[in-house]
Amino acid sequence: MTSSEHKPAGGSIRAFATWAVVLVMAVAGVAALFLVLRTLLTDATLVHTLVVEHVRAMVGIPMAAGTAFCILLIFEARAGHVEFEALGFKFRGGAGPAVIWVFAFLAFVGAVRLLW
Repeated sequence: MTSSEHKPAGGSIRAFATWAVVLVMAVAGVAALFLVLRTLLTDATLVHTLVVEHVRAMVGIPMAAGTAFCILLIFEARAGHVEFEALGFKFRGGAGPAVIWVFAFLAFVGAVRLLW
């Protein structure tokens, strides 16, 4: 067996888990979209009230999540795989990007809360 034929252990499980998560999230997204559209078509005053009174939650939080993800993608595109040390902890592998996303998200949510 050559090194090009060697597959990492658990590769098929990882691929299955990845596609299972993608499939579940796609189904959940379609279901949520259906429920929102049904609510929008049946009770427009409720949607208007929610948007007016809770615009930070309905617009600000999803935008903060998307912006934090964009920042993470920019970091990875410019510097490669993201790793860092802070307060005695070492974040490597999947933990590095996850922690950076959480920090960026919390910073944006804090800014929305502070400035609105």
